[in-house]
Amino acid sequence: ALLAGSVVLLAAGPSNAAPAGAPGSIVLRGDATGARGGMLEPHPVELNPSVMILGQFDWVPYQRTPPYTSRCTDMVNRGKAAAGGTRINFVPTHYWRDQNSDGGIDGFCYMNSDMACIGLTAASISSFKAGMELCFRRAIEEGLGISVVPHLDDGGRTAAWRNGLLFNPKQKYGGFSYQEVMLNPVVDALAAALAAKPAWVDPVPVWLALQGEMSATVLSYPREYTQLVDEMRERLLAGMLRAGVSDEYMDIQRSLTQVGVSFNFNKVSQVNTGGGAGGGSAASVLSRFVGFGPFGAITSNLGGRGLLQARSKGFDLVGLQGLFEKIDFLGISAYAALDDPNFPTTALQNAAFTFFGEMRDNVGLDAAAILHRRRIDLHYSEFGMGGGASPLGTVPARSPDQASRMPFYGVWGAYRGNSDPWAPPKMRSFMHSFYRKTLDWLAQGGGPTYFVSHCFLWGMGSWDVLGIYPESTTPQGTYRDPTVVKAVQAHNARAAFGDLPSVAAQAFNGGDNNK
Repeated sequence: ALLAGSVVLLAAGPSNAAPAGAPGSIVLRGDATGARGGMLEPHPVELNPSVMILGQFDWVPYQRTPPYTSRCTDMVNRGKAAAGGTRINFVPTHYWRDQNSDGGIDGFCYMNSDMACIGLTAASISSFKAGMELCFRRAIEEGLGISVVPHLDDGGRTAAWRNGLLFNPKQKYGGFSYQEVMLNPVVDALAAALAAKPAWVDPVPVWLALQGEMSATVLSYPREYTQLVDEMRERLLAGMLRAGVSDEYMDIQRSLTQVGVSFNFNKVSQVNTGGGAGGGSAASVLSRFVGFGPFGAITSNLGGRGLLQARSKGFDLVGLQGLFEKIDFLGISAYAALDDPNFPTTALQNAAFTFFGEMRDNVGLDAAAILHRRRIDLHYSEFGMGGGASPLGTVPARSPDQASRMPFYGVWGAYRGNSDPWAPPKMRSFMHSFYRKTLDWLAQGGGPTYFVSHCFLWGMGSWDVLGIYPESTTPQGTYRDPTVVKAVQAHNARAAFGDLPSVAAQAFNGGDNNK
């Protein structure tokens, strides 16, 4: 079911075409269109979808000749229809190989249609670029602002968590660097897609994170990431210039392009040292999806050396300070515990409090103060409620209390009715309550201490209540919840025009069941 309709074409595509001591409130910098320039007051924030690109099967076109479409372009279509917002988040994913299980990288690979991790080559990197260009073009045709949060996952069978992966983004591992396999092709694809913008579409804002939910690499190599902030912005603009865009368009796109970094909300100071899964909000997405490694069975052993506190070796605080002075935005994966299913909306700040607290106490950097002083945006790059009860990704929560304590746990893989955590009425009611409160909170821009400018739903498994990833809907049913879809559409329609009053309560009253 995963690969139904996919065509394996390496070269196809349009490549030529507040707790004590908390800082003062962080206010938004970008306006509703994403342009730079200060905003003195928070504004309503949309809740928008994420498009997951997990392998070749998601980016490769179905067709051998134009016009091309793909699973990725289909996801853009579903995202636009389901959320009705003005922006969309892309999560391109490659994988690393750790041949000697020492927690490091021996090379990079991508997942093919047989779910095998194949070493990246110049040809497969070109295929990836072409597929991303095709998908970006589809979003731009809809006038959608584009967020990109790249991921690396474990391509082996130990399902180590990307957050603790220690690597230099500019160093070659097995012939290629992370910059060469991920950042350069994504930026080149985006430049080509922006240059091909239809005349009837206004220029769209871009938010490019250099990585997503990968803390160890940034904390260990902040100077390299500082270089990448300018390099990736200039690479994007240079690509558009080579494509022949006008000086006026170039100036506009420069003002609409932001480059940042994105972390997990906790465990920021930990690194992989080998020996298997390290735990956290997500280990290997692929292992959970196809069921190998320590997530293949409930009885699997999650032991091993796992994670080690990186603080013992010290941090380059001068380099980190320089990075946070350079970035245009900061993103976090926001899955902090809510403690109680009847949580107040202010508890949706828990992820921000946790992240900024760990950065201050474990790393020694007051990141919140820098954001507040510079007035740069905070993104919830990943957000949602999984309804799970185990890191294995196979056990649904049996109560709202259990689910609220662990939003980062859910049920992975294609939809199956017998493991849908939202099927019981009390769980469905809790999930609706979670999104009603989320939309109320976003209608005020977040806060009252930490305001956000973007919030993107995780787009797979039981988190995928908008039904974006193909396998979220099967003959057995769907994770797509019509009541949530209707509420998000109503919310986004008003948020896009700056209307503050929340419409969530009205949308959820008398809501539909998921049938």
